[in-house]
Amino acid sequence: MGHVRDRPWWKPHRRTGVILSVAIGSIALLAVLVFGGRDNSGDAAGQGLAGAFEALFFTVGTFLIASVALIMWLSRYIGMPKMLLSICGLVVLTVLVLLW
Repeated sequence: MGHVRDRPWWKPHRRTGVILSVAIGSIALLAVLVFGGRDNSGDAAGQGLAGAFEALFFTVGTFLIASVALIMWLSRYIGMPKMLLSICGLVVLTVLVLLW
């Protein structure tokens, strides 16, 4: 009793729901903080650069939040070496897709 196999495959664990809710909430909070207040000074170059930095910070922050959530979720099911290899593979795949 209390093992992973006691629960049907289609029924998520409470920990999975908590990790998913915290990750989604953190990404939403990050979006509000990054894209919240804007300065409407009329400087086109400054606005363009500010928009680029906002997009960069949001993308990096979202990637970090998703990586931590994935590590927390995978730590229950697979060992540390496989988990680190999977995360490294995901990072390499993401970089390849972004460079394409």
